[in-house]
Amino acid sequence: MQIKKYIEEFTKVWKECSTEFPPPGPAFSYRDKLSHEARLEKFLKKIKKNKNKKLKPGVNNSGPDKSIFPEIRTFFKSIFGFEDNHLNIIFSDSYREATKEFIETGQRFDPNLDMEDILQASRNVWIINSIQSMMGMPVKLTPSIFAYSMLYPYTDNYLDNPDTNSENKVTFCKSFQQRIKGKRIIPKNNNEKNIFELIGIIEEEYNREGYPKVYESLLAVHRGQTNSIRLLDNSNSLSETDVLKICIEKGGASVLADGYLVSGSLTKSQERFLFGFGAYLQMADDIQDTDKDSGAGLLTPFSQASMHSLLDKYVSRTYNFGIRIMDLINCFKESSSLDCLKSLIENSTGKLLIESVGLNDKFYSKSFLTEIEGYSPFRFSYLKKRKSSSPNKDLFVEVIKESILAGG
Repeated sequence: MQIKKYIEEFTKVWKECSTEFPPPGPAFSYRDKLSHEARLEKFLKKIKKNKNKKLKPGVNNSGPDKSIFPEIRTFFKSIFGFEDNHLNIIFSDSYREATKEFIETGQRFDPNLDMEDILQASRNVWIINSIQSMMGMPVKLTPSIFAYSMLYPYTDNYLDNPDTNSENKVTFCKSFQQRIKGKRIIPKNNNEKNIFELIGIIEEEYNREGYPKVYESLLAVHRGQTNSIRLLDNSNSLSETDVLKICIEKGGASVLADGYLVSGSLTKSQERFLFGFGAYLQMADDIQDTDKDSGAGLLTPFSQASMHSLLDKYVSRTYNFGIRIMDLINCFKESSSLDCLKSLIENSTGKLLIESVGLNDKFYSKSFLTEIEGYSPFRFSYLKKRKSSSPNKDLFVEVIKESILAGG
């Protein structure tokens, strides 16, 4: 795998991108926003009521509640600007079943794992489902998709925890690397036991002799994670380029592994796209977590830059980087819905970036906030108020998740 080549290529691409924020869609007036907020509150109450009703004893829970489905579609179309063909994908039976099956399987696998971690991991399932669609394959939860998506609540939470000392992290990384390579390692604790068991699930689906690239990609993810330990370095020894490359490596390798766990093999152009796509998603996550990362002393391209400047240009550059990356999606020839998938991903990621700016407003200029807020369907003050009552939830993702699980 040409991981180093991809890191250098996409570092150069990001730096070359424009720092002007392009119009991401239609603008919303103040009156529009107030109307959307009122509709959202009403919508979420109805979904919650619908969910509680299905949980009552004696109620038949054997299938999705189709009665709320038209309202869900109307809501997403009128407020978030999704097209009908986008909604056909998001709320298709296959996407919905994959999400629900993942959550239920995760709860069975480890009843002690926090539900918020499982829901966070389900976002990777959505990415993998989109890759299945790109490849023209059936959208479903396979054992390997489940195992890989579950790995990273365990490993990320452990490695990103500033309270865990570096020596223990290095020891864990060495054991994890050996297990990915196929060695039988005795787990030192329950966390390692679960992680090694998940690797075993992947081994049952993809034998090492027939699918070496699967395990090369997992090792690439591991290297990216191990390198990311350096992001807790507070000695100022890492340059902005160093931090950017670590971010690109971690995100790029993660989604590259998604692709290999979907099909077992990829073309070089597919590898390149998926690596770039993963880098973009990692940056979007880092923008979202700027405040949290700054408080924890975790370096990302955005938390690092925030120490000395506003982030207007950094977010604009990332948005334009995403446009460049999505232009590479045509490497997939098997899907008849590729254009629809591309516009769906662009729309969804754009919404998340706008929401992230609104929730981290202290890192941006007033003029930039005014410009970006114009493209948000909600007031930034409303988003912050909602975030304060649900600190671990992104509004956009939360609405999609609740809608899928409601039976859409």
